[in-house]
Amino acid sequence: MAADEDPFIWLEEVEGSAALAWAEQQNNLSIPRLQGDPRFTEIRAEIEAILTSDDRIPSGSLVDGSVYNFWQDADHVRGILRNEIRVSEIRVSVKIQYCIFTLTLIFSTVFLH
Repeated sequence: MAADEDPFIWLEEVEGSAALAWAEQQNNLSIPRLQGDPRFTEIRAEIEAILTSDDRIPSGSLVDGSVYNFWQDADHVRGILRNEIRVSEIRVSVKIQYCIFTLTLIFSTVFLH
């Protein structure tokens, strides 16, 4: 679908008045329903603890020969997309699935901390 055919392209302007008004309208519909669930407080606390934990393990995604990682923390509230190194610079002689798994572990423990 071309951008001029997308009826929701205006949502891409995240600070735009139309997008902010739409988000507020959606929040006004969904927040009372979520908060009305008796499990809300407990589930919200569990999710927040997981998402803000200092011991989260970053995971990378292999895209066109590079490893990317999306990360959010107190310093990057909206998140950052990190491109760590080119996989083509790493010489490996193992099956690709094992290579991707190994690289993910390496990046998670060495490069992304």
